[in-house]
Amino acid sequence: MQNILRNTDVSMSRNSIALRDIKLWGYHGCLPEERKVGTEYSIDFVMKFDTSESEISDDITDTIDYSKVHALIVRVFSEPVNLMEHLARKIMDAVVNDFPAIKEASITIRKYNPPMKQFNGNVEITLYYSQN
Repeated sequence: MQNILRNTDVSMSRNSIALRDIKLWGYHGCLPEERKVGTEYSIDFVMKFDTSESEISDDITDTIDYSKVHALIVRVFSEPVNLMEHLARKIMDAVVNDFPAIKEASITIRKYNPPMKQFNGNVEITLYYSQN
């Protein structure tokens, strides 16, 4: 059977794989109690890249192994930092450096119950990357 829809233009074939709602406990923040007690975080990581080869081959070596991306996110996340912006940048840089096939990506980090009076929600940052 011939693949009629095979993508040959990379810009047309930047499909995405998303890791959503990665739940982690972290000790990030500027306040001493944040570093001691910690809190729950949630991370979404979306990566766009050419998936045309793996669509046809059904071979994991022709794509980005998202379990390896997840392991890298967890490893970088485990190193405490002061600011969510810095954490997002560290994770983004680590992932795009280890997986150069990624053409575009976004990361959203949510920090639940930050230490603020009369606030029971979450704070989030979204950071974008484009290879262009």
